[in-house]
Amino acid sequence: MKYSSMQTYILTRKYEKGNNVTLKISTCSPKYQDIIFKKINFRNYMLSRFCLISFLSLFFFFLQDIYKLYMNINLDFQFKNVNSRKLAESNIDKNYDKNYKNSKENVTSDEMLHLWKNHRIEEEKKLVLLLETLMKDLLSKKSHSLDEKKRDELWFKFIEDVRNGVKNTDKKFINDLHFILRDGGCTYEKCVDFIQYGVHIWGAFRYEVKDHWHNKYLNSVK
Repeated sequence: MKYSSMQTYILTRKYEKGNNVTLKISTCSPKYQDIIFKKINFRNYMLSRFCLISFLSLFFFFLQDIYKLYMNINLDFQFKNVNSRKLAESNIDKNYDKNYKNSKENVTSDEMLHLWKNHRIEEEKKLVLLLETLMKDLLSKKSHSLDEKKRDELWFKFIEDVRNGVKNTDKKFINDLHFILRDGGCTYEKCVDFIQYGVHIWGAFRYEVKDHWHNKYLNSVK
């Protein structure tokens, strides 16, 4: 039985004599060993590259599917969120019209305070956005003569004035709320009028803050 030297590095020959089995080991010549190893190494190299490319391809498609799923969920959530908000606003408008017409129906103190709290939070957000805009305006001015320390002192002084203004405005509204709710509640008409009054007062306050900043503080750094 004859074996090719290109098949493997170590070859075995099997002889059978009756019940005896003899294995004889023979090695291929050194001339072919380098060729064999080169072929084996090249085959392993190509196999590893193929596996790597296959894995990266599958991983890419997996990430693509995950991203599509995430975008679908995100878009679906945004769609539901927008529709829910529009539906809620629609219901508020309907309830407002209905309740405004039935102005003799009362609003409890808890309901009124809850409405005022939500209104106060929204007005505070608007004020914070205004202050962020004014601060960016200050930081963008490169030609003023103030160094960083004096600039910070100027800003903190302005913020202290704003804080005092907010405190005084809140105090006035709290006194008005105590007066309106002295009987444990108020009518829907008074509730709506008070919220609208709050919108007007906070809007005027933000205008004063902006005007105060430009006319008093920025003029001092020119």
